[in-house]
Amino acid sequence: MRFSALAIALVLATAGLARATEGDDPFHAGVPAGGRIVSGIAAHRVLHLTFDDGPEAHTLRLLDVLDAHHVRATFFLVGFRVAQRPDVAREILQRGHAIGMHSYAHHDYTRMTPSAIDADLDRAEAAFDAVFGARPHMVRPPYGRHDADVDAAIADRGYTQVRWNLTAGDSHVRTAAGVVAAFRAMLDAQRDAPGGEGGILVLHDTHPWVVDAVPGILDELDARNCAALVSGEELWDVRDDLREWFDPRHDRSGRRAAASSAALRMRLPTGAFTARQAELRAAAEARCLHPEATRP
Repeated sequence: MRFSALAIALVLATAGLARATEGDDPFHAGVPAGGRIVSGIAAHRVLHLTFDDGPEAHTLRLLDVLDAHHVRATFFLVGFRVAQRPDVAREILQRGHAIGMHSYAHHDYTRMTPSAIDADLDRAEAAFDAVFGARPHMVRPPYGRHDADVDAAIADRGYTQVRWNLTAGDSHVRTAAGVVAAFRAMLDAQRDAPGGEGGILVLHDTHPWVVDAVPGILDELDARNCAALVSGEELWDVRDDLREWFDPRHDRSGRRAAASSAALRMRLPTGAFTARQAELRAAAEARCLHPEATRP
């Protein structure tokens, strides 16, 4: 969610620090362990930003951009880069974001034997444990590639596998303007998506043009919400974390779903959805219809 008031910014910063340090689990801000595979599909116009392959030199600047827009994201970090930049990895948590694991060496798991996958996960867990004293609850396999062996290796360790369903082509487009244009085209195409328009967006903070594109991506959502006010359509909602996508692998009877079973598409309870849309509409009306009132 995005607001401009300084008081709210201070509250978010304080809450972020509390979430990052509360209790013995530094990773409790993300989805819990033991979930079905999260595909990213959402029934609503909701969006959660995820960033892969860091931490890198551009990650700290990205954190500043996200702070400025009061947005929290999830970072899927690569083990060897966590070992190289432990201070940056810790800073991600301190700023209130969630962290998942993205392998150790970023090799394609579908081209590896089960024992080689296990060895890579062992190294990744050791790298995270050395920096954070714990391992995350979420794993995103490199390149998003998976098969039955990959799904089993991740599930057998109790992780929740998190994929994505939205992309801005930032690994192929080399400019911020190009990323924003690709994001805009993707949103247009999503209007006909059978599962719903929203979901989990994947980006890469290893690219400087991605950091430059993030304000434009958020501005595009703001512009669409201004238009939605006039048309009476559902407004876009940038969610703070992925917990609403979580679906446990064990049902109430204790039966365990298969390693490759997917979570249900994300859907908010009716009351929560209605209340959230009213909140977003009030903020959008102030920003779109009375911009002079929101200027500092």
